[in-house]
Amino acid sequence: MVKTNARWAGYLFIALGLLNWRYQDNNPNAMTNSLILIAGGVVTLILGFSKAGLAWLETKTGTRIGLVAGAALMLGIANVGMAIAPNVWVAYVWAIPLGAGGAA
Repeated sequence: MVKTNARWAGYLFIALGLLNWRYQDNNPNAMTNSLILIAGGVVTLILGFSKAGLAWLETKTGTRIGLVAGAALMLGIANVGMAIAPNVWVAYVWAIPLGAGGAA
Protein backbone atom coordinates (compact mmCIF):
# COMPACT_ATOMS: atom_id res chain seq x y z
CA MET A 1 0.00 0.00 0.00
CA VAL A 2 2.87 2.38 0.74
CA LYS A 3 4.25 1.87 -2.76
CA THR A 4 0.98 2.86 -4.43
CA ASN A 5 0.41 5.86 -2.16
CA ALA A 6 3.94 7.17 -2.64
CA ARG A 7 3.75 6.86 -6.40
CA TRP A 8 0.34 8.53 -6.62
CA ALA A 9 1.51 11.37 -4.37
CA GLY A 10 4.62 11.85 -6.50
CA TYR A 11 2.63 11.97 -9.74
CA LEU A 12 0.14 14.33 -8.12
CA PHE A 13 2.76 16.82 -6.97
CA ILE A 14 4.41 16.82 -10.39
CA ALA A 15 1.03 17.42 -12.06
CA LEU A 16 0.14 20.21 -9.63
CA GLY A 17 3.51 21.85 -10.20
CA LEU A 18 3.01 21.80 -13.96
CA LEU A 19 -0.56 23.07 -13.68
CA ASN A 20 0.54 25.83 -11.34
CA TRP A 21 3.30 26.85 -13.73
CA ARG A 22 0.81 27.05 -16.58
CA TYR A 23 -1.80 29.09 -14.69
CA GLN A 24 0.73 31.64 -13.41
CA ASP A 25 2.01 32.95 -16.70
CA ASN A 26 2.26 36.54 -15.47
CA ASN A 27 3.91 35.79 -12.09
CA PRO A 28 7.71 36.17 -12.19
CA ASN A 29 8.12 33.62 -9.37
CA ALA A 30 5.90 30.98 -10.97
CA MET A 31 8.78 28.78 -12.05
CA THR A 32 10.34 28.74 -8.57
CA ASN A 33 7.03 28.02 -6.88
CA SER A 34 6.22 25.27 -9.34
CA LEU A 35 9.66 23.67 -9.23
CA ILE A 36 9.29 23.19 -5.47
CA LEU A 37 6.23 21.04 -6.13
CA ILE A 38 7.82 19.24 -9.05
CA ALA A 39 11.00 18.49 -7.07
CA GLY A 40 8.93 17.12 -4.18
CA GLY A 41 7.10 14.88 -6.63
CA VAL A 42 10.33 13.62 -8.19
CA VAL A 43 11.80 12.79 -4.78
CA THR A 44 8.60 10.99 -3.80
CA LEU A 45 8.64 9.00 -7.05
CA ILE A 46 12.27 8.02 -6.54
CA LEU A 47 11.44 6.79 -3.03
CA GLY A 48 8.36 4.99 -4.36
CA PHE A 49 10.25 3.14 -7.09
CA SER A 50 13.37 2.11 -5.16
CA LYS A 51 13.54 -0.79 -2.73
CA ALA A 52 15.52 1.23 -0.20
CA GLY A 53 13.09 4.13 -0.46
CA LEU A 54 10.07 1.89 0.06
CA ALA A 55 11.71 0.23 3.03
CA TRP A 56 12.37 3.65 4.52
CA LEU A 57 8.82 4.88 3.84
CA GLU A 58 7.43 1.88 5.73
CA THR A 59 9.22 2.87 8.93
CA LYS A 60 7.49 5.13 11.44
CA THR A 61 10.10 7.82 10.87
CA GLY A 62 9.66 7.66 7.10
CA THR A 63 5.90 7.84 7.41
CA ARG A 64 6.07 10.84 9.75
CA ILE A 65 8.56 12.69 7.58
CA GLY A 66 6.42 11.93 4.52
CA LEU A 67 3.34 13.31 6.24
CA VAL A 68 5.14 16.46 7.40
CA ALA A 69 6.74 17.03 3.99
CA GLY A 70 3.41 16.48 2.20
CA ALA A 71 1.64 18.84 4.59
CA ALA A 72 4.39 21.45 4.13
CA LEU A 73 4.00 21.27 0.36
CA MET A 74 0.23 21.61 0.67
CA LEU A 75 0.45 24.56 3.08
CA GLY A 76 3.10 26.17 0.93
CA ILE A 77 0.80 25.98 -2.05
CA ALA A 78 -2.03 27.60 -0.13
CA ASN A 79 0.04 30.33 1.53
CA VAL A 80 2.22 31.55 -1.32
CA GLY A 81 -0.81 33.12 -2.95
CA MET A 82 -0.71 31.03 -6.07
CA ALA A 83 -3.45 31.79 -8.58
CA ILE A 84 -4.66 28.32 -9.38
CA ALA A 85 -7.79 27.36 -11.28
CA PRO A 86 -10.65 26.23 -9.00
CA ASN A 87 -10.69 22.69 -10.38
CA VAL A 88 -7.08 22.21 -9.23
CA TRP A 89 -8.21 22.71 -5.61
CA VAL A 90 -10.17 19.46 -5.94
CA ALA A 91 -6.83 17.71 -6.53
CA TYR A 92 -5.49 19.25 -3.31
CA VAL A 93 -8.34 17.70 -1.34
CA TRP A 94 -7.66 14.29 -2.91
CA ALA A 95 -3.91 14.64 -2.17
CA ILE A 96 -4.44 14.54 1.58
CA PRO A 97 -5.09 10.78 1.85
CA LEU A 98 -2.47 10.01 -0.81
CA GLY A 99 0.26 11.84 1.07
CA ALA A 100 -0.38 9.81 4.20
CA GLY A 101 2.50 7.46 3.44
CA GLY A 102 0.29 4.40 3.64
CA ALA A 103 -1.00 5.07 7.15
CA ALA A 104 -4.39 3.48 7.43
